[in-house]
Amino acid sequence: MIPELSIRNPKRYKYSKNGRADWYEYYAAYSGDFVSDAINCAHIPQGSIILDPWNGSGTTTQIANEMGYNAYGYDINPVMFIIAKARQLDPGVKNSLNAINNDILVKAKRKTGFEYINNDPLQAWFDKATVSAVRNIDHAIRKLLVDEKANFGKTAVDNYNNISDLAAFFYLVLFRTVRKLIVPFLASNPTWVKVAKDQSELQKWEPGDIHKIYRSIFNEMLNEFDLYPPQYTLKRKNQINLGIANSEDLPISTSTIDSIISSPPYCTRIDYAISTRPELAILGFSEQDLDALRRKMIGTPKISPELPDIDLNWGSTCLEFINNVARHDSKAAKSYYYKHFLQYFNGISKSILELDRVLKKDGICILVLQDSYFKDVYNDLPRIFTEMVQNIQWKIKHRVDFKARQSMANINRKTKQYRSRISTTETVLVFQK
Repeated sequence: MIPELSIRNPKRYKYSKNGRADWYEYYAAYSGDFVSDAINCAHIPQGSIILDPWNGSGTTTQIANEMGYNAYGYDINPVMFIIAKARQLDPGVKNSLNAINNDILVKAKRKTGFEYINNDPLQAWFDKATVSAVRNIDHAIRKLLVDEKANFGKTAVDNYNNISDLAAFFYLVLFRTVRKLIVPFLASNPTWVKVAKDQSELQKWEPGDIHKIYRSIFNEMLNEFDLYPPQYTLKRKNQINLGIANSEDLPISTSTIDSIISSPPYCTRIDYAISTRPELAILGFSEQDLDALRRKMIGTPKISPELPDIDLNWGSTCLEFINNVARHDSKAAKSYYYKHFLQYFNGISKSILELDRVLKKDGICILVLQDSYFKDVYNDLPRIFTEMVQNIQWKIKHRVDFKARQSMANINRKTKQYRSRISTTETVLVFQK
C-alpha cells in the first residue's frame, strides 16, 4: 500500500522554478515532484522501464531518466514530441549553445528570398514579410542541425522521429518566439488559439524585433540550465526512447514495460491539436494536416462519420453517464455530445487494452485523472477507469484525491447555469496488473 501523504499534488505550481519544465507552458502538464513521488512510493527497481503513452511535454520521461530508469514516452502530436526531446538536451552542451544560436541568426539575416509564401500556414497570423522572417530562422535551424541539404522552399522537417535533442531545443526557442508574436490571438481558454479573421488582423513584425525576441527567449532557456539538479551529469547510462505514436497502437513489444506513469486526455473536450496550432504551423502542417491530426486524438471535438458501438466492458458507470447524456434535454446533447463521449470512451478503452498488452505481469500503472460534468450530469472518470481496468483483471492498489486548482469549468462562465458546484477533483489511481 502506498501512503497517501507520500504523493504530492500532481499540478505544477505557477510561481515555482521548475528548470526545463518551464521551457514550455503546457496546460495538461503535471509536476516533476509528482513523478518522483510516484516512482519512490511504488518502489520501482532501478533499471526498470517506465512508460508514458501520453507523454506530452515529457515530464515523466525526463524525471524517470534522471532517477536512473529506462524511459519510454510517446505522443501523437509531433509538437509535444519535439518539446519532450528538447528537455533531454545534455547540460554538457550548454557552453556551445551561444555560438550555435549566433550562427542561426547570422544565417537567418542573410536570407532575403522566400519561395513558399502563398500557402504557408503561418499566414493565419502574420503578413508575408513576417512569415518570411520566421521562416528564415526555421530554415537556418534545419540547415545547421537537421539536414545540411535542406531545401529552403520546403516548410517541414521530413522525419520528426529522427530530430536530435539539439535541433529540438532550437525549435522550442522558435515555438516560444512565435507564441510571443501572436499574443493577441491567445484566448482566455489556455487550450485555444484564434486566427486572423482578415488581412487587417495580421501581425506585422520587423526581422530585427523578431530576432531580439528570439534571442531573449534563448537566453531565458539557457539560464534555466543552471536550475538543473547538479547530480545529473553528462553520463547517462539509461535508455530513453521518445517517439510519435498513438496510445492505441504503441511501437513496443508485448510484456516489456515494468511501470506506467501518465495522465490520459481528460474528458473535457480539450482540443490538444488546436492548442499547438502555431507550433504545428512552424512544422508545416496545412489545414488538412491539422484536421487529420485532430481526428486521431482521444477527446477530439471532431466527430467521425463512423461512430463506435457501445461496449459493455466500459462498465456500468460509463454506460449510465453516456445514457444520461443521450437523454439530456439540452441543445445538441444527442446530436453532438453523445457522439463525442462515445468516441472518447472507445479511444480510452482501446488504449487501456494496449497498455495491458505492453505491461508486464504484476506491473504498476499510475494514472492522473480528473472528473468533470456534462451540464449537470456528473462524469466520474476515475471510477470509469477503475471499472474498465478491473474488467481486464487489474487491481486497484491506491487512490489519492486532490482538489483541482484550475479546470475548464472554471473558465466557462456558463457553467453555473446548470450547477452550483464548479470545482473538480484530480485523482491519482495506482493499479497493478
